[in-house]
Amino acid sequence: MNSWIQIALIGPVAGVLVWSAVGALRHRRLPNTDSVLVIGFFIVYALLGYADLLNGVIAAVIVFVPGILLFKFNALGGGDVKLITAFAFWMGTPGVLTFCLYTAITGGLLAVGYLVAPHLKTSGGAEIDTRNKELPYGVAIAIAGLASIWQFLLMEG
Repeated sequence: MNSWIQIALIGPVAGVLVWSAVGALRHRRLPNTDSVLVIGFFIVYALLGYADLLNGVIAAVIVFVPGILLFKFNALGGGDVKLITAFAFWMGTPGVLTFCLYTAITGGLLAVGYLVAPHLKTSGGAEIDTRNKELPYGVAIAIAGLASIWQFLLMEG
């Protein structure tokens, strides 16, 4: 059973993820403040005894190292790597690989949507142009994060 304190700390993290998704869609950027807030809430959560801080750090390192390589080869943006790493703290080692799988699946679906979108028309008949626009991967990260919060923190917590 989750205490009201746990919910009070998890709720804002979910809000930051939604805010990040909106920012990714509108501006194709994920500000550092989003990642800092996610980590900050985790530190409070861990210090209150609801999570293992070291386990969170290990999960973050597991995600950060390949994330940096993906950034180096322009497969992910820097903000994406930072947000994925920040949220990995919350998942710890038990949930980090599932979170990454959810992120990859939702990112793949988002990419398919980007490939299909130019062939669709809006209700007004205008074409949807996704060419030369970066994939807003923050949306995939946010959806995966929300699914992971539900699975690992609310259902099992």
